[in-house]
Amino acid sequence: MGPHSLSGYAGQSQLEERFPMHRASLALAAFAGLGISGSAFAGILTWSGQLQLVGDTETPISFEYGQMASNEHMALYVESVGHTLDEGLMADIPGEADTYTRFNRPAQPFEIEAGTFIDSFFIHQDLVGNNPNFGLLMSFSITFDQPILGLIVGGDWADASLFRTTLDDSDFLGANASYTKNSDLRRRGSLEGSSAEFLTISADGYTLTGALHATGVHVDNVRIITESAIIPTPGATALLGLAGLLMYRRRRA
Repeated sequence: MGPHSLSGYAGQSQLEERFPMHRASLALAAFAGLGISGSAFAGILTWSGQLQLVGDTETPISFEYGQMASNEHMALYVESVGHTLDEGLMADIPGEADTYTRFNRPAQPFEIEAGTFIDSFFIHQDLVGNNPNFGLLMSFSITFDQPILGLIVGGDWADASLFRTTLDDSDFLGANASYTKNSDLRRRGSLEGSSAEFLTISADGYTLTGALHATGVHVDNVRIITESAIIPTPGATALLGLAGLLMYRRRRA
């Protein structure tokens, strides 16, 4: 399966409706000289492998166990674009170039500081049925338009030293989505199952490549936090405000 570009994605209009401020910043980029590329819509440049982009809808999206099950692909969802962290956000793996596995991952989570401007993306693997003896390894690669700050993968319920609620604690980033929780069937975190699971952050920090292996009785999730391209300077903020005022007047006319 070849790489995909969001600029040609059939659900692009849904994403544009979902992120009007991002669209406005792109429209103003040439005028304001902000250097934001329209080809990097919603923060993703390309993706490939066993991923299917989930477009937003007016009704809530469910990533609860069994609601988006597939033996062909994992779901890729753009959760938040241009989000300012009101509080520090705990992540499990820093955005540093390396290959991370069950046996090569930080012993403790780290904090992405409050006030950081971020984009958030979500990968969801959920297999059909509930057979504990059935599992599949699915691979993927995603290149973002901004560097990766950290990965949130949770931890293994069977190993108290690794058990973490980082996925549950960061679900607020998907305002229009509901999630499988640790208390349900997400307690076994990504990188805690098959030895073939891995997550690799590229040398430049912009590409995440990996493979996840869920079974029929749990889901695997990875939340990717990147820097956001939408960091208005005082001048840009004024331009965005002016653009909003002009759009409002146009609608009133």
